[in-house]
Amino acid sequence: MSTTTLEQNNWVTRVLGFDIDAVLARQDQGKAPDPSPDPSGAPSEASVQDQAKGGFFDFIKQKVGETVGSRPPLPKDKDLAKALEDLDDQIAAVQALGFDTKRLEEDRWDCAWSGDKAEKLTGDARGKALTGVKARIANVMSHAKSLADSSKSVMGDSKDPPTKTQKSAIYKKALEDHYGITIENTAGTPNTHLDRVFDMFGTVPLADANQDKLKKLLYLSTISAGGGAYNSSELAIKMGDFGDASASEAYEIDGKVLDANSFDVTTLHEIGHAVDAKHGIMTNSSNYTKAGCGGWDVESVDKITIVYLAEMKKTAGLSKGVDEAALTTAISAALSSGSTAKPDAIAQADWVKALKFLTEKCLAIRAANSPWFKNQVIVGGRVYQEAYGGRWYSYSSAARESTKVNKYQWRAPGEWFAEVYAITWLKKMKPPSAVDAAVAQYMWNG
Repeated sequence: MSTTTLEQNNWVTRVLGFDIDAVLARQDQGKAPDPSPDPSGAPSEASVQDQAKGGFFDFIKQKVGETVGSRPPLPKDKDLAKALEDLDDQIAAVQALGFDTKRLEEDRWDCAWSGDKAEKLTGDARGKALTGVKARIANVMSHAKSLADSSKSVMGDSKDPPTKTQKSAIYKKALEDHYGITIENTAGTPNTHLDRVFDMFGTVPLADANQDKLKKLLYLSTISAGGGAYNSSELAIKMGDFGDASASEAYEIDGKVLDANSFDVTTLHEIGHAVDAKHGIMTNSSNYTKAGCGGWDVESVDKITIVYLAEMKKTAGLSKGVDEAALTTAISAALSSGSTAKPDAIAQADWVKALKFLTEKCLAIRAANSPWFKNQVIVGGRVYQEAYGGRWYSYSSAARESTKVNKYQWRAPGEWFAEVYAITWLKKMKPPSAVDAAVAQYMWNG
């Protein structure tokens, strides 16, 4: 049974063109959406029902843990109320053009909940928070309007719904015009999913998506299928072929397991790298060395060799007179080149034990073995590994437990930031509670 007020029901009817009580009644009966499209190109009643179930109603339920259809009270601040009303109208206009507005609706309701939270504050904090919410609404409004403007540019005065090709062109133009990026598809990738890229660019603050460290979106055959990359020299996000973009992957925040669409979270991850590049977040030792940022340190083969020599002598069960210089050479060679040739100075009995150590603790942490996806090799409370060819880092094992969102996060400091950034903005959830405030300010914080 619906708990909406007459005023709220009238608002949704005016803006989205359907009756909440009727829709919720059908949901209670478990009516499945009609899989057949309306030949007119307009959204069918069933598809609108599906948008309601998959869009802002579920999002509201996620935010408050209450019944579907619950919502924040209407704002008391007149400017905030007017801004939300204008955004509603803009979203409705975009939907009328034939575009999926699910993410826009989620962003709208995120703003509404943030506004409700701001109005509960007092004094200067209230004014500052309200100003921030209104600025965010303005960003979402301009994001939505850019799609409507690009539609007009591509479609002219045509009243027909855009074709799939036209939609792609509209999203491309909106991304290029509103976010200042150049889009190239030299690989001829058929699955660019520019609609999802557009949604993700609009999900984060405008200053994160439209900035001087992010100027290109490239689809390349050199990027593995289902993968992405960011290049700070080229100022470019590079994407591989994600097929139908239906794949998902698991994340977590403070132990809560989250399912994330791979294309969406990868796009946000690469935007996160651009944000990191702009602000120098994880190249700043005052950030990355903190436990709340992973407790990272920059390492080298020589530094790790010293640590591992002490660990080998302590744990491998070697004879007392074993040649330390030969062990040092063996550890260094295993780390730097993956070589495990027996030195003449080490007796066979000791070499068997040393080789086991080299295999389990040295070869295992080389980049070629993707150690971030494997069990941690912990030495003295730290995990040492080669993140990329010749680039070595270590991080605090304890910090991993308190700030973890997934495994790939633990490849390097930059990946740590990008993964936390991505999942918080995708799910509109605060980062793990242990994440340091200096870095958490770049994440979604409600």
